[in-house]
Amino acid sequence: MLSLPKVLPQPAVAYMAITETIAMTAFDENASSLLAEVYHWLAARDIAVTGPALLRHNFISPACDLEIEFGVVVAKPVPGDGRVQPGEMPAGEYGVVRYTGPYDRLFEVNAVLVGWAKERGVVWDAETGPAGDRFAARVEYYHTDPAENPDPATWVSELMIKTA
Repeated sequence: MLSLPKVLPQPAVAYMAITETIAMTAFDENASSLLAEVYHWLAARDIAVTGPALLRHNFISPACDLEIEFGVVVAKPVPGDGRVQPGEMPAGEYGVVRYTGPYDRLFEVNAVLVGWAKERGVVWDAETGPAGDRFAARVEYYHTDPAENPDPATWVSELMIKTA
C-alpha cells in the first residue's frame, strides 16, 4: 500500500552511518550486516537510537553502482571512529511517499514518487551528469524492525527526496 506522494517540510535529522559503494546487485547481501554493524557500534558506546534505520542514497551511477549510507537516527551526532561516522539529513522540503509492505519494493515506490514529481514539476536537489546522479538527500526510512515484526506485509517505510 502506498500513500499519495506529497511535498512536506522536514527538519534536519542526525544519524550515525557506514558509507559504502556497492553494486545494486549486491545490495541485499550487504544492507543487513552493515546496519547491524552500526547498531552494535552504538550499543557498545551506550548511544540511544531515537528513530528508524535509514539508507541514504548519495550517488547512483548509470551502471547501478551505489554510494549509500547505512545508518540509524540518533538524537545528535557524536564523533565517529572507524567505519561509523556522523551524518545529518538537511532540513528542507522533501517529496515523500510512505509505503507498507516488503522492503524490496523500492523500484516501484521510486517510480511512483518520480512520476508524481514529473507530473507536478517538482525538481529534486540533485546533480545529474554522465557519471550519474548525486543527491542532496535521498533517503529511505525503515519504521518497522523485522526482528520485532517478522510479517513483511506490515512493514512501514518512507522514501524521501529533497527538492530544489
